[in-house]
Amino acid sequence: MRINLTDGYWITADNYNYTLMQDYTGIGKDKKPKEHTRTVGHYSNGIKGLKGCIKRYLEECSLDNEMSAELSVKDFCDHLEKTIEFSTDWIVGHIGDLVQKAYEDEREMKLMREKSGDD
Repeated sequence: MRINLTDGYWITADNYNYTLMQDYTGIGKDKKPKEHTRTVGHYSNGIKGLKGCIKRYLEECSLDNEMSAELSVKDFCDHLEKTIEFSTDWIVGHIGDLVQKAYEDEREMKLMREKSGDD
């Protein structure tokens, strides 16, 4: 699975870990622009690993902006808005998963109560 972020960053996920990646354009040996992909880091599977991956992504985005010679207020606001939107979507998704799990647990408990009442 590939989760696209902003600024060329993306996350791959498998059964074992999350990997934060970045696509970028560099200069090749022939002095022409060349597309590259770098691995930023590997993070364990689960919520703790995902949080670490997201934290590193936010740090990387911050570093990228600090290294820019010039950053307009509009660019900064746009970047901040994208970061907030992404973070908010992630949090909402996580909360949605927790609510779904709670709903399923309650439903299972109700079925167990009904079954034990029938015996």
